[in-house]
Amino acid sequence: MNNSFFDHIRQVRLLVALAVAFVLFALCDIGVRRLERFPNLALGNHRRSHAFTPYFFEQISHTKDRPAVAWFGASVVEGFNNAPPELCAPVRTQGLLEAHGYPTRAFNFAVVQNSMGDLLGLMTEAAGRGADLLIMPLHLKAFSDRGIMGSTSLHKDTCFYLRHRPDFTNLRRNTLHITDREWNEIRIRKNLERIWAYYRERGLITYMLTGHPEPPPHQFREWFATTIAGDNEILQEYGKKPDYEKRNEKYIWRGVKRIYQEENRKYYGELDLRYENMHFVLFEMINRISRDSNVKLLFYATPLNRNMNNIFHFWPWQKHTKFIEMVRSVIERNGNIFVDLTDAVSSAEFTDADHLTIDGHDQLSRALYPHILKALQEGGGS
Repeated sequence: MNNSFFDHIRQVRLLVALAVAFVLFALCDIGVRRLERFPNLALGNHRRSHAFTPYFFEQISHTKDRPAVAWFGASVVEGFNNAPPELCAPVRTQGLLEAHGYPTRAFNFAVVQNSMGDLLGLMTEAAGRGADLLIMPLHLKAFSDRGIMGSTSLHKDTCFYLRHRPDFTNLRRNTLHITDREWNEIRIRKNLERIWAYYRERGLITYMLTGHPEPPPHQFREWFATTIAGDNEILQEYGKKPDYEKRNEKYIWRGVKRIYQEENRKYYGELDLRYENMHFVLFEMINRISRDSNVKLLFYATPLNRNMNNIFHFWPWQKHTKFIEMVRSVIERNGNIFVDLTDAVSSAEFTDADHLTIDGHDQLSRALYPHILKALQEGGGS
């Protein structure tokens, strides 16, 4: 036989292989798209991960029988090793509303290190997907120019949700500090997510197979971080498996290490309480979301541990009073809702100056749910 015959066979095999691969990819994509319609496959994000964000957005779009309530924020709302998703404030409040005859669906978009730019992107997208109420905590630390919290956007992919804004290029470059090169990479990834459901939900698939939203290399990195943590409290918290029962002990905050005390004094010491501050500029943009969509915004001052602050002096209370006045002014000027919950949680139910125990999340839920109910009833949620 001549070479042309074998070349023909190889070409046919290649075409068959490509056709089979296409069919398998298509079946996988269809299967994941069907999977996206199942509720409660995930209740909340996993610490520093936005792995479930696409799934939550899809679920908001599919929620037609009850109001969709989207919660935002950072580690305090996410739970940060203190409470599993089903015992954090979003799901607890959903249970309280249902017990009082007003069923809703809660979506916990909170992720550790979310900053104002990240929240602007996530909240804009949730409003566009049809959420009925957006809930956001307000924390002094989020307006600090120190370290991680000083950045306007820690999870840069979230800028993709702002791409339709007329001021997007200027906002991206000068406020969120995302370069043209970074944006081109983000745009490719996020557009691929829109087209290919399996790529969009790879975190959800990994979670269903392994119980962890990140792929095995990331899981190994967390394990490695734990083994080399030593006395580094941040690495210890990041890598270890949470002991929720132990973390729910009363006054556990009395045992926080010196590194936490020192870092928090730095955070609070560099608060910039001016409306010209970039965090306040982004906060103003967040407030305007309600003007551009049929959605209510509810802000609340996050509970703080007064007893701990009185001992360690992280921030002066007069600065917090000024902060409350400033955010209230922005919120009310934009026709949104503000609730001051600074003292809504007992000092016994904190793990530090602001993070809550399981019982602390319960107290927060009970303090907040009447305001959520009122907002939904006045807004005539779906």
